[in-house]
Amino acid sequence: MIRRIFPLLSLVLLFVVSERLLAQEVVSTEMLAQNVSSYCAQNYASTVVSPQPTSWRYAPDASSLENKHSLQVGGGLPGLTVMAMLDMLFSDPYYEDKIGSSNSLRGQLSDARYYWTKERAVTSLTLDYGCRVRDWLSLGVKGAVGFTTRARRHVATNDLLYRDSRVAASLLFNMRFDWLHRRSFMMYSSFGLGVASIFDYHHGTIIPMFDATYVGFTAGRKFYYFLELGAGASGTFRTGIGCRF
Repeated sequence: MIRRIFPLLSLVLLFVVSERLLAQEVVSTEMLAQNVSSYCAQNYASTVVSPQPTSWRYAPDASSLENKHSLQVGGGLPGLTVMAMLDMLFSDPYYEDKIGSSNSLRGQLSDARYYWTKERAVTSLTLDYGCRVRDWLSLGVKGAVGFTTRARRHVATNDLLYRDSRVAASLLFNMRFDWLHRRSFMMYSSFGLGVASIFDYHHGTIIPMFDATYVGFTAGRKFYYFLELGAGASGTFRTGIGCRF
């Protein structure tokens, strides 16, 4: 009887031991997987970079847009508009009364006693403020001023008889369109409308005025240098310095 039961008990015991070993193997595998996952999360989570969605929309360099305001000063060579404002012919009753007409004897004597000094001119000084309202658009105001002057002096004593001066000052509302942004480089075009005041010692007039920048560029970031090609109140070739804040 015992001989018959012994093989059966051996099979039952072998089955129980096998089940326990299998359960321990499953538990060990799960614990190993959890340990590996925890280790990876602790040591490599900071290096994982989530993919950024690809966009074909225009996205300028943020460094060129970090400041909304800009202020720049400069000067330019005169164009036809500036030359017309500063070189208009005008008469002065005071001058004519003092030295008379050159066609008269009095005028000829005056021409012999007086001389004109060399004419001095500052054709275009500009001050421009802009505020960025879009990535590509800035609105602001621009002021431009130019003047010419010369003196009529006595030949012998060098006393001043008359000073011939003319000033042209413009104030414009300006729109600038930025069409290229890089880290330290930007290209743009602009257009402005406003008024100009042209005056000398006795006369003055106000006329409509414009200013256009066909193409301009800046080099630099917070402090920059600019160069422009345009027409109107600011002249043709303009250059200067500016800052963004």
